[in-house]
Amino acid sequence: MQESKSVNQSAEQAPVASRHPGAIRMGIIAFFSHNMAAGTIFSTFSVMLASVVARRGVTTEQAAVGIPLVVIGSLLLAPVVGVLVARYPLRYVLRAGALMIALAFILLAYTTSYTAYLAVHALLLGPGSAVCGAVAPATLVTRWFGGKSGLTLGIVHLPLIVIAMPVTANYLNETYGAQVTYVALASLLALILVPLTFFITDHPPGGEPRTPVEAAGTTADGSLSVLQFLMMPRFWIIALAGAALTTGSVTMGAMVVPMTGSWGVMHDQAAMLVSFTALFGVAGAITFGWVADRIGGARGLALLTAIVSVLWFALLLHPRFPSIIMVNGLMGMCGAGIIPNLSRAISDTFGQRSFSRGFGLSMTIGLPFTLVAVPGFPWIYRITGTYSPAIMALATFYAIGCLFALAASRAGPLPAAAR
Repeated sequence: MQESKSVNQSAEQAPVASRHPGAIRMGIIAFFSHNMAAGTIFSTFSVMLASVVARRGVTTEQAAVGIPLVVIGSLLLAPVVGVLVARYPLRYVLRAGALMIALAFILLAYTTSYTAYLAVHALLLGPGSAVCGAVAPATLVTRWFGGKSGLTLGIVHLPLIVIAMPVTANYLNETYGAQVTYVALASLLALILVPLTFFITDHPPGGEPRTPVEAAGTTADGSLSVLQFLMMPRFWIIALAGAALTTGSVTMGAMVVPMTGSWGVMHDQAAMLVSFTALFGVAGAITFGWVADRIGGARGLALLTAIVSVLWFALLLHPRFPSIIMVNGLMGMCGAGIIPNLSRAISDTFGQRSFSRGFGLSMTIGLPFTLVAVPGFPWIYRITGTYSPAIMALATFYAIGCLFALAASRAGPLPAAAR
């Protein structure tokens, strides 16, 4: 059996989705899906934390457990969401995810039980985030924009609503209280995102895009199954490169304040770094989305891991605050490029039909590394009195991820004969 044609050839043969007027509509829906999910779930969490403590009679540490539960639930269920998106119309899956998030906020508004609080985050917000914040919008863009999906994904992931949401939620919470704020968040999902799902078309006119993987051994629609992905070394090297990037991005977000504080940076200055990360991320989403389209997703992952590996090694020097701003800002840019490049790498290698399963599964593969790294940093600091060993380990993980991504880029699209 002959090897499949290159990605560029496949893209030329497939319907030119990015030129169809409906593609813009799909991109807008994907933008609102990602931004509204991330904005309502993650951007408002810290704003509402004090009200959770007061209404439920728990400590701040107990209330803060909500976000880790969302992340774990989202990453664990991402492969399941990938399968659902591949099997059922995307409008139904995305609508269900939006309704889950809306229901979660209604329950948070009218319940005061801490057990219910934990259940809502793990069982509703986690799956809702996997659907609306990650798998569904990336799948929609990949199906409709073909060879320009990297830049489009970068634009879709611009955190415009995410940036505005904390200020809005804080105003509502201080003026009208937590219950009204939660109801307002639920209303945003129900009145904006849910109606938008009725305008989703799964594929551009002319049928599904062709895939470089076709023949026996796949699922009924010609896509790869989860088991087949897990048995492919090529998938693992792409997923591990993505896992390195995701682990470092989450760890920096969680540890930037205590880590820089140990170097003498004032607490208020360290807190500013979080804002700089978001600001640089806006530029990074577009820049590295464009890079993904120019050089391919796998090479883009190699570039990102190489840059961030150098940046983490630079932190071993304990730079002064102005230099930390630049290092952290560049990390924010690279973090914003993860989704566009990982998405392109999976789509380029395994085909658009298999994208949702592969993308969802790759997200889950990164979870164990994140669960080790985030608590591992303070543990190592407590034992050694310095973050340097943890920094060196993470920078090395990035370097290994870079080698994996380079190997994936050299291999190219998966040949049909490899199955």
